[in-house]
Parts: sequence; structure tokens; C-alpha cells
Amino acid sequence: MDGIVSLLDQTHDALVREIWAELEREFGLGGQSGIRYPHVSYHVAQRYDATRLEQALPRVLRDVVPFPMRTTGLGIFTGARPVLFVPVVRGPGLTRLHNALWGAATPAAEGLVEVYGPDTWVPHITLAYGDIHNGMLTNGMLTDVVGFLHERNFDWEILVDSLFVVTGAGSGEERQMRFPFLG
Repeated sequence: MDGIVSLLDQTHDALVREIWAELEREFGLGGQSGIRYPHVSYHVAQRYDATRLEQALPRVLRDVVPFPMRTTGLGIFTGARPVLFVPVVRGPGLTRLHNALWGAATPAAEGLVEVYGPDTWVPHITLAYGDIHNGMLTNGMLTDVVGFLHERNFDWEILVDSLFVVTGAGSGEERQMRFPFLG
């Protein structure tokens, strides 16, 4: 799987990694579905034409300046494979960036994951994922995990100054290309 993401700043990266470690210790949750680093995803596909993205993304980012991304609380995507996450507040600036990225990246994508589309995208930072690796977040566990985390402060402000295109995630041959905001 490939994606266009923002990585978290050093402080919030460390916070999320510590939560991942605590959830593994307390509940046996591990693997995070192959997620190796805390991030926010904007666009996901089976694969990208890297040359097309290398041409398109700098045009999208030429007027984008670094900005604070805000989070709050906990969220859950329900279903057979639930996801526990920290929601990112979707303000007008973040929505404009996402829409521009969607328009620029979609022609370079093969096997597009539609839930990241402009009408359905819910920006978030994954804490636990109901997957088949090392440990599994089940619907029955959600109450305990949320109870474990519910008193923590998730009102964060994270400086975002670039995008990363991640290719080969989970394949052992992952590659990242960084695209700084140019405005």
C-alpha cells in the first residue's frame, strides 16, 4: 500500500509511540497493521506513479505554508476491524490542502482507496487497529482500551511543514519521498 501522509513532530511522534507501547503491554495490541510511524494520511492507493507525483506535488505545495494541525479526543471507526484514533480537526485550510492533493494525486494512483476521498475523509492518527497481526483490537476490547486512555489529554497542536509519499508500506521495501511546503 502507498500513501501521502504528514508525519508528526518529534513530541507527538513520541507520545503516540508511547501509547502504542502501553497498549501492547496492557492489552497485547501490537503490529498496528504494519504502521511503523505515527502519521495522518491524505491519500492512499495500491501504488503510485512516482514520476507523476514528483511533478504534481510541488505545484500543489508551492503556496502552502507550515500550519498547526489540531487534534482532540478519541474516535472509533466501528465494524469488524475497529480502529481507535485521535481525530484531527478538519478546518478549512486542511480541507483545501486535502482537496488539492486529491486532485493532483488521483491521476497518479492505481487501486485508489476511496474512503480517503474529499467527501468521506476523516483525518486521524491511529492508536489501535483491529487487524490480524501480533495482537487484535476487538469490539469486546474497545471499552477497556478507551477506559485506559479516556483521561488523557488529546488536545494537541502539531506543526505540519511537509508531506511524505510512502511507497511499499508493509512490504519490507518501504520508501519515503519528502515534499516540503514551499509557501
